[in-house]
Amino acid sequence: ATLGADSARGASVLGAGSAASTSLLGDAADVRVQMEAIKDRVERGPAWLKLGCLVACVAAVCCDTVAILSELIDLEPIQMINTAYAGAFALFGLALETQQAFRPLKRWVNVWAKVLNRTWGRGGLYIVTGGLHLAVRSTIGYALGFGLIAAGVASIVVSRVASRKLSGLHSRIIQGHTDDLVYVRQVFNRMDIGSTGYLSSAQLASVAPPPPPPGSAPPR
Repeated sequence: ATLGADSARGASVLGAGSAASTSLLGDAADVRVQMEAIKDRVERGPAWLKLGCLVACVAAVCCDTVAILSELIDLEPIQMINTAYAGAFALFGLALETQQAFRPLKRWVNVWAKVLNRTWGRGGLYIVTGGLHLAVRSTIGYALGFGLIAAGVASIVVSRVASRKLSGLHSRIIQGHTDDLVYVRQVFNRMDIGSTGYLSSAQLASVAPPPPPPGSAPPR
């Protein structure tokens, strides 16, 4: 019974540290939801950005396919090779944006090119793809090139902002745990009058409220 009373008193003292951490962070479930949402932005990007990149890649693949057929008929091998490279990169970007439909590609990316699982990594790919389309030196090539570069820059900016928010939230969590430990240590040092490194039952009883009577509801 004495051991149970001591444990209850100790828990009531240490619970104050958790209260301090909770007041700093707010509801723990809220924090988890925020972190998951930000992680999703870092990895997948917001819906509007994903849709924009998807449209840019589809337009590039369609236009490049038509251009390759035209250059093949006109016997322009150098131009056809440039367009083929640009189209291949655009097709790869399209496959990345629809990885759920290309499971073998998803497995390959997870093993060999994890950077492309991040929004900023795909942004870099779109900038390179846009540069290849600018090298085609046609009106459509310029339009597609600038569109893809814009999508790449937007991807990098969105990923950077989301990463900073995630780092800030992580710092808040770390700070919350740090404050918790500091508070517990301060309370412990005040109670440990003889600096023995442990607390006796009398020291706990001097600062802790009495335990609830038997049969009563536990404190919340």
